Amino acid sequence: MRILWRDVARFFDESVEGRLPDGYVRGSRAPDGARLVERYQVLGWPVERDGRPWGGGAPRRAADHELPAVLVRPDPGVSVNLFLWPDDEITFDVDAREIHDQRTLDAVCRFLAQTGRALATDVDLCPEGTTTPFVRYTRQADSVGRCP
Repeated sequence: MRILWRDVARFFDESVEGRLPDGYVRGSRAPDGARLVERYQVLGWPVERDGRPWGGGAPRRAADHELPAVLVRPDPGVSVNLFLWPDDEITFDVDAREIHDQRTLDAVCRFLAQTGRALATDVDLCPEGTTTPFVRYTRQADSVGRCP
């Protein structure tokens, strides 16, 4: 079932919900990041680390121990910042300023679905600073839907 822009537009209103809706890849671990990056590349989505195309291999900390800054573009106008926290779930955020119509919302939904399928897990998108999803990819149903 397709999520309609008019039904979720308010969650991308940065003046109400914040600028960066948060995403959670449930049950994932940082080592799953390599599998996600591979999936995104197979799909033809640009993947960058620190502003340069991803060179391959597993994501790992930089020399200064900073987490890798992984940027995925499921659509030319939509970017997703992927965070590979050590020993914790993989999280991400999207820039609400980039999500402004059905096409860009569909790109976010594709990202959720492909991420969940790659790791066989649920993926949530929540208002910034919360863990209460307004959109979820559910592995069992293999679909993206609105949350109550």
